[in-house]
Amino acid sequence: MSIRDNFDAPESPLRTNLGKLNAEVGYDFDVSLAWVDIHRDLGPLFPDLAVLVPSVTGTITAYLQRLLVLLEGDGFQEAFLDKIKGSTSIIVRIGEQKTEDKSCFDGHGRLMLSLPAAGPEWYRTMLGRIGHDLETVFLNPGAVAEPTTDWVDVPAAKARAFAEPPVAETVTVAALPAMSTLSKPESLFPTLLPYFVIITTSGTTIHIESAHQPTLALLHTYLSTHVRKNLTLTTQVNFPCHPLTD
Repeated sequence: MSIRDNFDAPESPLRTNLGKLNAEVGYDFDVSLAWVDIHRDLGPLFPDLAVLVPSVTGTITAYLQRLLVLLEGDGFQEAFLDKIKGSTSIIVRIGEQKTEDKSCFDGHGRLMLSLPAAGPEWYRTMLGRIGHDLETVFLNPGAVAEPTTDWVDVPAAKARAFAEPPVAETVTVAALPAMSTLSKPESLFPTLLPYFVIITTSGTTIHIESAHQPTLALLHTYLSTHVRKNLTLTTQVNFPCHPLTD
């Protein structure tokens, strides 16, 4: 009933402001969120579940209102229309941050609002900061690049190529991220599904399959550089794959 009254109802503040946004830009935007996931992530933080839905819809309403104010400026409006390019879903989810909201684009070019994993006090007192980074996202997108500090630092192996027998070296892991710092899968993989790389061998042939063309190109260049160039061998590298197309 709360979702019906606060999110679905045509006369609700959220739908009213969404209508104003659509009238302003000439698109038919919609707000997409999974209430099951919202309940899973925020339910334990809300002692009174009756205020959960109004809290979330209130922040979305404030987000739409911030967009409307910014669209009054010609510069932002031009950047907004250029960046959106017909991707008219606004995705709302719960992110990893506990103190702030965040705007970005997902792998399909849709505007995404990540709300903090916080309790009702944050949602009650921090409405004024909702959408604080929208200008940066649209006018200076390079400034919101994600840091990559959680990767494992692994020293390069120094075994000689094609040594007989193979030389086994111990790889020392310098650092691993703490479990508590790892994002949820939808954060780690912004696209719908993660890329895959499958490597198999058949005799002297190595088969590499990947859903990511730049990875294939990198592996081709790497193997071409390091493979032995003795033409009497059958360990040369071929590159039969073709770039992926949309």
